[in-house]
Amino acid sequence: MYVMGINSVFHESAACLLKDGVILVAAEEERFNRIKHGKKPKEDNPDELPLNAIHYCLESVGITLSEVEYVGYSFDPEKMPQGPYHDLFGEEWGGSAGLEKFCRKIYQVADRLKAMGFKGELKWIDHHTAHAASAFYASPFREAAILVVDGIGETNSTSFFSGKNKKLKPLQEVSYPASLGFLWESFSHLLGFSIYDAAKVMGLAAYGDPRRYSSYFDKIVKVAPNGKFEMDNEVLRFGSIIYDPPSANCQGLEALFSLEKRARDQRLMESHEDIAASLQMITDKVMQYFLI
Repeated sequence: MYVMGINSVFHESAACLLKDGVILVAAEEERFNRIKHGKKPKEDNPDELPLNAIHYCLESVGITLSEVEYVGYSFDPEKMPQGPYHDLFGEEWGGSAGLEKFCRKIYQVADRLKAMGFKGELKWIDHHTAHAASAFYASPFREAAILVVDGIGETNSTSFFSGKNKKLKPLQEVSYPASLGFLWESFSHLLGFSIYDAAKVMGLAAYGDPRRYSSYFDKIVKVAPNGKFEMDNEVLRFGSIIYDPPSANCQGLEALFSLEKRARDQRLMESHEDIAASLQMITDKVMQYFLI
């Protein structure tokens, strides 16, 4: 039995083909279209499938999509709130109209696959379950704890699973807008990097003093007694950064830190290093509370 997994809801578009539970081939779309991350995460393109990666997987094995019995898509639109979306996302990601378009577009995935000759069954996979599965099933462990720290799935940003005997069990989750992934993207933007440059910010953190701005981070990131955490999205404005990075502003963070967003060609200052270090420290703190 052939099964294909597809990811294209946000970024890192890719496809994977399995036969009887064994991975045969996998490919990332960016290797073919030469666009970093495959495509930009936008509210109007979750149905933009990684066509090159899909065709590569099929051609490598010598089959057509009509021979695939199941396709798993790494997002479950049925877990999205049934509008209005304003209470959850405010005016971010294009507001309620943008999010309604986003959901409509996801459902068009079925039609796109059918037009390519797919005759099997499409399975919507919870986004964080897909993340957890990619880690657990590829590991040598029969039993494991699995932590997913993300920007956002359907509505959750962090999820904790137990894995045992090829089964995943969700244990705890934190919902948007409390998102460590988006927190790092926002500060990457403030510090003059791409929203995908969290690794560079982590490297920068090693040069800074985490104590200098720790009290500032305590204002925007709160750890709850139950181990969960909350964030001040009025300051962070995650959606504006993710939805339209080139024109997005960091006014909330600029005001909080009394610091203008760094230009790409501007020299890195001690304050930038210290902000990165404080960001790393609050992340460590949040994760420790969540896992204990």
